[in-house]
Amino acid sequence: MKITLVCNCGLVLTHPEGTLLLDAVNAAYDGYCALPGAEYERMQTGEYGEICGILASHRHEDHYDAARTQRLAERTGAPVFVPDAQTPEHVFTRFGPFAVEFYRIPHMDLPDQPPCGHGVFVISDGARTIYAAADADPQPTRHRQILAG
Repeated sequence: MKITLVCNCGLVLTHPEGTLLLDAVNAAYDGYCALPGAEYERMQTGEYGEICGILASHRHEDHYDAARTQRLAERTGAPVFVPDAQTPEHVFTRFGPFAVEFYRIPHMDLPDQPPCGHGVFVISDGARTIYAAADADPQPTRHRQILAG
């Protein structure tokens, strides 16, 4: 798995059998950088390989842009996973060569942010595994439970 940082929180995970985007299709948001247009174009034209999934940890604009995500999903045929209030506490699924586990953890407390469904991801390609916590509340006990599992 190769990991490329494409914007302030956006990752492109590439594998010979597919590409997974995590918090990568975002918008500008109060001092945070949006995904640059050139990177978005690279995703659309296949320069990163075949996109097998688009994930967002939550719906804040610095992690997720609904319009850009929809356009990219329509162009590539990639499924999209963005948690909402109905998303279960734990979800296990696959996107191409990636095993993806989602665990619901609340967003860190920010008084100027509306509440949203938020979670962390454990993503593995069979050889390497990453833990992406995004803006998760820093609950050490909960994070340790997930990582110990």
